[in-house]
Amino acid sequence: MIQKLSKLKEYQFVIITNIFLFFFYFSLSSITPYQADDFRYKINPLAHDFNFGLLNDVFQFQIWHYYNWSGRIVGHTILQLFLIPKKILFDFINAIVQIILINIIFYLSKKKLAKSKKDSSVLLCINIILFFGFYNYAATTMNMTFSIVYTWMHVLVLIYYSYFLKYYSMNITMLGKILFFIVGLLVGLTNEHIFIAQIAFYLIIFIYHYLWHKINLPKYYFYSLCGVFIGGAILMLSPGNFIRAESISTQLNISHIIRFLKFDLNWVIFYLKPLWLIAIPSIIAFYIVNNKKLVVNTHNKVILIIGIISSLSLSFSPSYHSGTNLFFFYCLIIFLFSLIEFKKVKILNYTIIILCSFILQSYLLFHQLHIYKYDIKMKNEILQKKYNGETNITIKRISLDVNRLINYQQIRTNPNTPRNKHVASYYGINSIKID
Repeated sequence: MIQKLSKLKEYQFVIITNIFLFFFYFSLSSITPYQADDFRYKINPLAHDFNFGLLNDVFQFQIWHYYNWSGRIVGHTILQLFLIPKKILFDFINAIVQIILINIIFYLSKKKLAKSKKDSSVLLCINIILFFGFYNYAATTMNMTFSIVYTWMHVLVLIYYSYFLKYYSMNITMLGKILFFIVGLLVGLTNEHIFIAQIAFYLIIFIYHYLWHKINLPKYYFYSLCGVFIGGAILMLSPGNFIRAESISTQLNISHIIRFLKFDLNWVIFYLKPLWLIAIPSIIAFYIVNNKKLVVNTHNKVILIIGIISSLSLSFSPSYHSGTNLFFFYCLIIFLFSLIEFKKVKILNYTIIILCSFILQSYLLFHQLHIYKYDIKMKNEILQKKYNGETNITIKRISLDVNRLINYQQIRTNPNTPRNKHVASYYGINSIKID
């Protein structure tokens, strides 16, 4: 009993920090309304009741989706299941996933679990950097479609490879090998550019082993590789991927690749500008003050490389936007945090950092409440006009200044855009637009 209490006291700041992070994300997520593709993927519009017939609808939708739009079976199935009941279930699980993400970033950068008060400060720093470093990060954590299809799937990938590295040099049972294969199938099915990065990961390990003889292959290497490869093949060979590419009418050629590389370079420099303004001076100052030479270990080099590969592979995608680079951003954060030994940073004060976290949360909550109130008003207005017999509805736009931290994907002025059509279908009307 005394030993348990001693261990609990040892982790008290980590426990407090993770509880704070849970409420940080839960409070924000719970007042974030449906938006963008949420309206499209909800099987039971304007309802939250559950019946087994809805499970069949989800299954049938996934078959249609695989053959007509995308092979991301895992992410979209989970999304549609969470869209059936009230959003509160998603809000709760999403907050837990975000905590896992922050802790897994810490684990991969430091090769250990957060334990001390200083480690707790780093967890809070990671959370702050995620929001300031990535333009419009809030959309990736609270928007249901983006959160599940991207963030949740990236967390699954990071957890999988954390275990891959943890058991690297250990003997493992046949059951363990089979589990690496089965979970590898799911991991391979997450996202196309992440699958390419995963294959690069296995290739790097293979090269290190056979050409440079620097490392041995883990016992479950081929089980894991086969699982990921089969899952990725199912994902990549989806007929819907080819139909989607044709519908976008973008030819895959040198010009397209060059355009993406320009976009990617602009994204790295300008979209992540606050990250560089914080990270570069901090890293330089750390090595000067501590009179150390910058040394990057192989583990973190590989993480950065697969992140870069995931980003560059998007040059072969018919469409892309700043959000699709999220996995590279996570890999970059892991790499940058690995460069500093935070136990030697004396100015890393827990009280100041948690105060900064409260200020960030307050700022986000203030604007998110504005969005929440607007959404309720918009919904009531649409339903009232529908009740009065209107089928082509116009509503007022939200008065919101979108910035790095605040985003709301509202409907547009053109009623024929896909987003507007999805909202109109959700409410059972002919068309909708903002004035």
